[in-house]
Amino acid sequence: MANEKLTALGALGRPADEDLLYTVDDPTGTAASRKTTAGEMRQREHGVVFVSAGAASQSLSATTWTKITQFAADGENNLTTPSHSNDKITLTVAGSYVVAFSLSFIGAPGVVYQVGAYVGGSLATACRSSVDVVVGTATSRYNLSATGILAATAAQDLELYVHASAAATFGVIDAQLTAFRVH
Repeated sequence: MANEKLTALGALGRPADEDLLYTVDDPTGTAASRKTTAGEMRQREHGVVFVSAGAASQSLSATTWTKITQFAADGENNLTTPSHSNDKITLTVAGSYVVAFSLSFIGAPGVVYQVGAYVGGSLATACRSSVDVVVGTATSRYNLSATGILAATAAQDLELYVHASAAATFGVIDAQLTAFRVH
């Protein structure tokens, strides 16, 4: 087998995660033979920040998009940098990402809330919820979620923002922001 051409080898089918693959690192520069596993090749860039059973609230100005600053923990990640302390996920690799968020919250009665995930703080690259929520009572729990595909350059931040129709408070009960690179 040591002198057999690659094209003469039999097909494997679907490789297991632990199967070894031969790769050439930097083929246009100083080429070097390397090995990797099929599992490593299948890993995609992803990251998660979340809060569970939160109780803190933040003040919102009327008709201004405000960054949600209540995340409490980082979730799984690969080649991204989730930071609950900075309320963001840094997308370290350029590409197209499936971005999803879900949010349970309490708010002020009569106020319309919108939530959106933004890449690089840009309203042009937003994945916003398609539902406006008019809060009925200050103790009622409301839910918003959205999923979309957003383009990002390397080192851009993904953050979650909220918009209120009037000055109000906003309390996150549960929230999750997720990014997964697809291309």
